[in-house]
Amino acid sequence: MDQDGKLPTKQPLQPTSESLGEGNLHSYFDSKLNKEFGDRVRTWRLRREWSQERLAQELAITTGHAIELHPTSVTRLEKGDRPTTYSESIALALMILDSGEDQATFLGIKYTDERSRLEQLVVDHERYLAKLRSQRAQLNRDMNSLTAEIKSRQAELEKTRRQLAQAGNG
Repeated sequence: MDQDGKLPTKQPLQPTSESLGEGNLHSYFDSKLNKEFGDRVRTWRLRREWSQERLAQELAITTGHAIELHPTSVTRLEKGDRPTTYSESIALALMILDSGEDQATFLGIKYTDERSRLEQLVVDHERYLAKLRSQRAQLNRDMNSLTAEIKSRQAELEKTRRQLAQAGNG
């Protein structure tokens, strides 16, 4: 308590290069970003009702086992005690986007009005449609390739039948 009998209020920490030293300012903000990212991943994981082990498994599956985290690494990541690598951050972000999670919710964006929310939905749907169009184009290429292969094999089959017929007549 102060002289007036009031409890002291906490002031937000405003780090400066003088208070932390030039090299520590960067690490201070890195740790804050790690903590915030970890909080968001944890919130997303809990909304999906996944354990930390399940998140680690899904991340491994999503990346073709290129990224494999132990559940304790997920714990440390969520607490902000473990920085994420660039690859881990990208893989987690892609998992979250592919899950249908509202991006603004994950990023902690508060909509100021209904129009902003709807505009974001339009952007999200356009991105999803672009992904579907890309997948459709790939399927069309695959189908065209298979169709060409079928025609080639049918031609070979007809040639073999003609040769067989000629051999039987000769």
